[in-house]
Amino acid sequence: MKKIRKKHEQSIIDGFSNRFKVNALARGRSVTKCSLDGQDVELGSDYLFTDSSRFMLVEFKFEVDGLKTEGTKHRRKKMCLKLDADSEIRARSLRCHYIAWTVKNGARTMSFNQYYPEICNKDIFGPDVNLLKNSANKTSRLSADSIMNDFLDQSLGDNFYSFKSYVQWLKMIEEDNDPIELLLDNPDSHQLEFLEFNSLVDLKTWLERQNFKPKPPRLTF
Repeated sequence: MKKIRKKHEQSIIDGFSNRFKVNALARGRSVTKCSLDGQDVELGSDYLFTDSSRFMLVEFKFEVDGLKTEGTKHRRKKMCLKLDADSEIRARSLRCHYIAWTVKNGARTMSFNQYYPEICNKDIFGPDVNLLKNSANKTSRLSADSIMNDFLDQSLGDNFYSFKSYVQWLKMIEEDNDPIELLLDNPDSHQLEFLEFNSLVDLKTWLERQNFKPKPPRLTF
């Protein structure tokens, strides 16, 4: 079989998201995925995931060599320098900001790490950038299954207010005070229509209303 040559980020995003939703449903829970669209430039991530109480950001790359591309983004360099200097914000980042990629070793699987220990180092940005770490901390890497299970166990991700504060901090770096905007397909509609959220608060309010609706039956395998 020939080696895959093209990048397939959307395929791995879809696969991870689908499996995440199945695992959540098996626990009688639900997980919502929100694309950040063009806002990924400021937020350093492609998608937001939430179960309505915990939130996390994830940047996806197809393979490990894609991690190096983060070092070409001046916004990511600025973010990393500020995370080095601010322990409180860094703690929030470690709770909710992740990066993911696939590894081909027989079967293709996914690896995750917190964004800060994986990306904010001189191996990514070059030796002349005054970052504290020389290389990635590989000991904090996790499998996709561990990420999903830990998130659903409430031991990964951040609560809404801390997460909202971190998102505001990311936007502040770019001197952008506008709230993030999100678009979701409406699960309660019998036709394709979209819900528009003009802030994280709007999304949280909708999620809380969803929680009062009857839950789907728990899956058994």
